Amino acid sequence: MGKINSIAIPHLNLIKGVSSMNINKKLIGSFSILLIFFSICIFIFAFAGISYMVEKTFSSYLEAKGELGYLSLDKNYPGDWEKAGNRFYKGDTLVNANRKMVEDISKVTQTHVTIFSYDTRMATTILDDNGNPLIDSRASEEVIEQVLKQGHVFSGETKIMGKDYITYYRPITNHSGKLMGMWFVGIPKSIMQNDINYIMTVIVGILFFMLFCGIVVAHLLGTNFLKTLTNSEEKHRAVFDNAADPIFVCDLKMQILAANSAASEIFGYSNEELLKSKMDSLVKSIESTPEEDYMAMLRRGENLILGIMQTCKNGELLYSEMNAKIINWDGQEAILCICRDVTERRKAEESIIYLSYHDELTGLYNRRFYEEELKRIDTKRNLPITIIMGDANELKLINDSFGHAVGDELLRKIANILKSACRSDDIIARLGGDEFVILLPNAGPVEADQIIRRIQSLATAEKVEDLELSISFGYETKWLEEENIDEVFNKAEKYMYQKKLIERPRIRNKTIHSIIDVLYKRCPREKIHSGNVSAYCEILGAAIGVSGTALAELKAAGSLHDIGKIAVPEAILNKPVSLTEEEWLDIKRHPEIAY
Repeated sequence: MGKINSIAIPHLNLIKGVSSMNINKKLIGSFSILLIFFSICIFIFAFAGISYMVEKTFSSYLEAKGELGYLSLDKNYPGDWEKAGNRFYKGDTLVNANRKMVEDISKVTQTHVTIFSYDTRMATTILDDNGNPLIDSRASEEVIEQVLKQGHVFSGETKIMGKDYITYYRPITNHSGKLMGMWFVGIPKSIMQNDINYIMTVIVGILFFMLFCGIVVAHLLGTNFLKTLTNSEEKHRAVFDNAADPIFVCDLKMQILAANSAASEIFGYSNEELLKSKMDSLVKSIESTPEEDYMAMLRRGENLILGIMQTCKNGELLYSEMNAKIINWDGQEAILCICRDVTERRKAEESIIYLSYHDELTGLYNRRFYEEELKRIDTKRNLPITIIMGDANELKLINDSFGHAVGDELLRKIANILKSACRSDDIIARLGGDEFVILLPNAGPVEADQIIRRIQSLATAEKVEDLELSISFGYETKWLEEENIDEVFNKAEKYMYQKKLIERPRIRNKTIHSIIDVLYKRCPREKIHSGNVSAYCEILGAAIGVSGTALAELKAAGSLHDIGKIAVPEAILNKPVSLTEEEWLDIKRHPEIAY
């Protein structure tokens, strides 16, 4: 919402003794000077800000490329750093004048690359004036001091062969921690300067265009300025009353002196009721309070914008953005308050924030929140930290048998069980698919076992389509600060998969029999039919000499051969009359589903 420069309700202050032409000229001149001033300020601030941002971006870019290049070097040339006289090795590879080594890494990082043996360049992609690699030369004293003597990373601008480079140096140490040299990536500063110049050229063009448009607008405004001044008080009152946003005029004690129609309509009070009230009575809370007294800011002529929560007559709460300024109201100081209803925008923002950190299906936290929270709680004061990994068993089988809607219901029920069984400070997230994770700060194996037992107990009492909920768990605890939290997570996941592997045959068998039971409940004649087929299979198998386990499997196959009908609608299974072509297609799919 823009600034409120003036208001002339209920009286207009007409400018006298100045010709229309002079007013027009003054308006254009003043507006042009103001635009030029702001254009210069924008240019200065934009240049400083863009230069700073580009430099920071290039520094971060180089740091990332430096680490990428170093990792690529370790991968492509394995082994420790070693020196033998003047010869410098990476594993079995000689670094001295090894142009291929640095050029390979340069292609990966898209930067210049140099490997130093202590302070001397052994291999580099930077060439001297004759086109030869700049080897056997020393680094600058500033770099030597910071990287080799202090053991720090150097990130910044240095001169190489008289040219400015944006650089990133880091120490090279062998496996025993001994300092062996330096690793360098860099790019000419001219590349960064070219980017800055291009951006500033675009900004200058935009500023000139805006200046031209501003002068044209000022001329048009000046032509109609006097007509605007001579409009009647009734016209301003009409604008005041017909504004879509609630507008209030209050005295310095916040007593309401005037309110427009939108204020009465939105807040549910009559105009008479509003005029008997104070603005404070409509404001439930101020969400964005200035650091200093807002009345002092208003007295200095500042435009005050506050985020507030307001109450309607029916008790409904509205989020508003209130724009306030001191004005001259009928010869006395008053405060003009324009309230923009931003309730829907606030709700949308809150919804976006919620969805960015929550799983839409279950309402649990999502992977993004889990990864951020894992970094946050990975501190000494939260030790021990236990990570529990959980995996819903046979979700795919349930999805295939009953459809994804039933699978989604199963995941939602598991989420509710996890929330019920865990402590208020525990962090529960769905990582995706059928995987869940629970972070337990200040908790060890005892607490983890208790929570898992509570979850399993609650799960046995829940069913989806007559199927019991089944979850496999694994956990691991971080006891010491130096332990890697990612390794703890990997171990918890490994133990969970081991548990799942052990439990899977039993759970899968139980799930299959549950599916068959549901099918028989939906269509009792299927039970008779499957029983008959199973008996025929046993008789036929025995007749041809099948016995033992093979005969039992043949009998079971006969019993389960129509399990795919679980995905056929119940109405079709029990339909007493002939089926339509579309219904026959549903029936014909059941062998594929059964498989």
